[in-house]
Amino acid sequence: MAYRRSSFLYLFLLLTVVAGYLRKAPAYDEYLSMAAASIHGPPSNNSKTKDAGYKSPFHDADGNNYLVSFSHHQQLTKKHSKDPSALEKLHRFSKIDICNMVRPNVSRRCCSDMEFVFTSAAKQESWAIQMIDAFGKIPSGVLEGNIYFVGSYDECLAVSVTNGSVDNPFRPKYCQVYATIESTPSAMMKYGVCVPDSCKPAEIEFMINKGFHLLPVHIKGIQPAYTDCPQKEGYSARALFSLIASSFFIILLVTATLYDVFVIQLDWKPTWTTEEGDKSNEIKVNYGLSRSISEGTKASSEKTPPSSTSKELGRFQKFLLCFSIHKNATKLFKTDLPKGSLTSVHGIRFISMTWVILGHTYVFGMSVWSNSKMGQELMARFTFQAIGNATVSVDTFFLLSGLLVVYGVLHNMETNNGKVNWFYYYVHRFWRLTPPYMLVMLVYVPLLQYWGDGPFWPIHGSEIDYCRNSWWYNLLYINNFYDKECMAWSWYLANDMQFYAISPIILIFLYKKPKIGYGIISFLMLAQVITCAVIMKEKDYVGLLSPGFFNQIYVKPYTRIGSYLVGMMYGYLLFKTKGKVVINRSIVAMLWLFATICAIAVLYGLYDTFHGPPLSVDVLAFYTAVHRIVWALAVGWVLFACVTGYGGFVNTFLSWKPFIPLSRLTYCAYLVHPIIMVSFYLDSRYPIYLTDFETIYLFFGHLVMSYLVAFVVSMAFEAPMIALESLLRGKR
Repeated sequence: MAYRRSSFLYLFLLLTVVAGYLRKAPAYDEYLSMAAASIHGPPSNNSKTKDAGYKSPFHDADGNNYLVSFSHHQQLTKKHSKDPSALEKLHRFSKIDICNMVRPNVSRRCCSDMEFVFTSAAKQESWAIQMIDAFGKIPSGVLEGNIYFVGSYDECLAVSVTNGSVDNPFRPKYCQVYATIESTPSAMMKYGVCVPDSCKPAEIEFMINKGFHLLPVHIKGIQPAYTDCPQKEGYSARALFSLIASSFFIILLVTATLYDVFVIQLDWKPTWTTEEGDKSNEIKVNYGLSRSISEGTKASSEKTPPSSTSKELGRFQKFLLCFSIHKNATKLFKTDLPKGSLTSVHGIRFISMTWVILGHTYVFGMSVWSNSKMGQELMARFTFQAIGNATVSVDTFFLLSGLLVVYGVLHNMETNNGKVNWFYYYVHRFWRLTPPYMLVMLVYVPLLQYWGDGPFWPIHGSEIDYCRNSWWYNLLYINNFYDKECMAWSWYLANDMQFYAISPIILIFLYKKPKIGYGIISFLMLAQVITCAVIMKEKDYVGLLSPGFFNQIYVKPYTRIGSYLVGMMYGYLLFKTKGKVVINRSIVAMLWLFATICAIAVLYGLYDTFHGPPLSVDVLAFYTAVHRIVWALAVGWVLFACVTGYGGFVNTFLSWKPFIPLSRLTYCAYLVHPIIMVSFYLDSRYPIYLTDFETIYLFFGHLVMSYLVAFVVSMAFEAPMIALESLLRGKR
């Protein structure tokens, strides 16, 4: 009985000590002293602290912590179990009846099962030693911010409990104990335990909270702990619906691809043509020996005239071929662009996407870093400034969006005598973006919880309440006005759609009254600068990590529209000049120099603030209000120079043909890359120690995987919808 009581006491104290030893953590340099105090015992009698002379029942006369001795795996081996000092400590524990201390809040079954674990460990039963070994241990690197003591998730679940002739009297389960530190609420301490499945989370939680006062030193400020025991659940109704919908698309894709490859391409050998002057883009099939599936080009019917049996495919056949991976992949990888295309756009778009992925490699990995203090050191590096300020990469997307809208629509208006089908203007955009967006959400939100497991894995998904109350905000592209938005990175899509929605007012004036159009652009840009600066000053924000900054400034259209407006200005210049403009070489050199200085100022201008006094509120407000516009002006010049013939080797590089298909995948890569990162990081078994080489390796892995998955998503959700749009327009 002594062994039973003492063993249970060990478990009880091990849970409580780790959950409560951290106190104030305004800086990580306090962690080490706290850990040392909890391990090495109370201060000596010579200490002048208020806790001098405090006696802990869990330390021996020499100040050695019993828990540290018993928590080591070696202490459970045959050699050390016969150590007289160890046995003496064990007998001291046996004098306390833990079960009586915790009843009635802890059931007798839970209490007896945990006692059985540790009495079995004292008898050197391997399964019991495995359970103890699976407990989280206080690791090295607490000073660096390593407060994730997760233990061994897989070792715990792999234990097979035996009790004489009775196999599996209970099954072990992995639980996590959480505690927040009052001075730093964002620092959530996490501790893994391996307990019998008869113990409920509330029982474990009660024991931990009950034991805070048993610490060998006085540490205050720990918020009451809570316990979570993640266990796999069966597929929910929403998950089953997602699986059925996904299966439908898979079947449709496979069927369409097989039909295209084995029936259309091999047996019938059709020639795809797009008739000149046929604005409906309706697909026609001729039967001949040669074929071409290039977009926007006539087939080689001159060489092989169509036979007398030529006919068009039926409606269902055309619909089915919209989902053909063979057909859509051929279009995706086609690098021959029409004359007058803005080829440098593709390079800028792809490079910006890689920049986004690089920045998010750090952001999404923060939840599993074991050296979170490293973040402060990184931000102080000069070489890291381009990564720390990677948020302007999104402004490059806004710039491109505004430029292409103006450039494309004004060309269309010029061709059609100033007329535009505004209804189709909106429908086309909504149809282009929404199906892949919603279908990715349909797969990701209900199914993520089933993709992995582990101490960091979100067993209930990573979205609040499975987006039950917020998905329609995303559907209407107003999720940036909802604080608990689904797929938080989709704020960009909401902004882009909102900018697109108000663009016709500017477009009409730019075409008919350019001065008024430029006046509207200037007014909106000035309004954005003033609004952003006023909010920064009134809210006293100091940067992206300030509470409220993300929701009040970073994602709101009235503080982000500046880059889009700059793009509209460049788009109008390209439209008016037709890409042909003569500029003095000296002026070109000055403009390149000015653009370079502006870009460097945006990326590296705040470097000194990490090594000197912080910026004043007014200066910081001004920088936040204008730096994105300045960045857009710099990147806009690069694009303008490349189109007008002043890009040189920069244009040669950005127009590199392999960028074209990668650029077409950028939208889908933006949708899925955070899901790839979340899945990787949260499936980790242990915290990740961040180094430069580790990050480089992870970045390239995330980049490749994001584009591979983006290709799948494009073939399944995006390309078929684009083909269906062309098909429907052809019918009209």
